[in-house]
Amino acid sequence: MSGAPRSRVGWGWALLAALLTLTGSGCGGYRLGPSNGVSARGQSVYVQPFLNDTLQPGLEDNLTHAMRIGLQREGTYRLGSRGDCDIVLE
Repeated sequence: MSGAPRSRVGWGWALLAALLTLTGSGCGGYRLGPSNGVSARGQSVYVQPFLNDTLQPGLEDNLTHAMRIGLQREGTYRLGSRGDCDIVLE
């Protein structure tokens, strides 16, 4: 015989099959691209500078910059200028 009892060999194959099944099914519903159904970079967005009604100076610049960076990173929309954009974020 090969040295390993039959019951251990059977459990090893069952464990391997279970791991492969769980690993393979984890990505079954994954889809590439934007999650909202809009084609990537199909629409443009203009981020209007925010108004600062707080006592913290420079907050409006930081918030506007963070929104633009977030939109670029997410990738669904492209940044546009005020005159020729599809969406205006105020």
